[in-house]
Amino acid sequence: MCCKVSGFSFPLFCEEDVERLEKTVRENAIIRRQYVTYLQLVKPYHLSVDDVFSSLFTDIAMYNYWMPGLYDESIVRNKKNIAEYIIFISCMLDAWRSHGLTQVRLINHLQTIVAQLSKRRQISSLNRRKRSEQIQLMLMNERKKNYVIFINKTILQKWEISTIDTLNDRTDCVTNIDSDSDDEEDFPQYKVQTGITFPIKSREMVERLEKAVRSDPTVREQYVNLLRKQRQQTEKPSFAFLKLFADKALHDYNYSGRCNFAGSKKIAMKDYWIFAQCVSDAWGDTESADDIRQHICSAITLVNNRKRGARFRSKRKQ
Repeated sequence: MCCKVSGFSFPLFCEEDVERLEKTVRENAIIRRQYVTYLQLVKPYHLSVDDVFSSLFTDIAMYNYWMPGLYDESIVRNKKNIAEYIIFISCMLDAWRSHGLTQVRLINHLQTIVAQLSKRRQISSLNRRKRSEQIQLMLMNERKKNYVIFINKTILQKWEISTIDTLNDRTDCVTNIDSDSDDEEDFPQYKVQTGITFPIKSREMVERLEKAVRSDPTVREQYVNLLRKQRQQTEKPSFAFLKLFADKALHDYNYSGRCNFAGSKKIAMKDYWIFAQCVSDAWGDTESADDIRQHICSAITLVNNRKRGARFRSKRKQ
């Protein structure tokens, strides 16, 4: 549904956005009116609060919130009380009072919603743990094949560029300079040679690969062939993509560049040759453009889920 509240796109996908909405609504009367109007828009008279809540806030966004009366407070000491938020109480009452909604009924609805969220979260956590174990085992086996591209930054006619082979059986790039001179100063441009190792492990290496692919057609061809090879060897395209890029390298990226979870802009992968044109060249014979985009989005979703899971486990240990 199209965003009707300035600065926000619903449903909200993270706790940071919930907090930002609460702060903005408290401080800005115009945003509060927009939010109340939006609440009136999403809930027709015949629907209940339970029916429309997920179109406003995702399960992930509500992870650290609770309602009094559901749990022992010692269990939820680190969670935030929904009853103290005007976006959940005051604004919803203003928007839906004409539907016959009272504060008592609203509290009951919110308690039911939070209880359902908790149950879904427990089921999802169990399923996610099983999937994660399967994925980690698969990636562990597949990443044993570490790939290297030796990128030639010189005049193509002066060098013989090695193919992309595994570390176990690769041969180094051979320098063939059409001269008998041994003086490096005579051929300074031929002495620059850069190695890019896969999987890419940092944002800096992502940018370096992008620059190399844009500047050198041969490097682009090598990278496309590597993408194609991984796709042939891996059942799921998103896994094939993650064989080449470590999670940490992709933390600052998503496909569109717009991220509700981070509350700020990310780097748009659709503007990168290595994430868009090259992947299309490699997989376009068997996948549509929409399918390719979805595969990349699925890979980023998996990366973000693992990041959140690691952060959650870290907090629990504390």
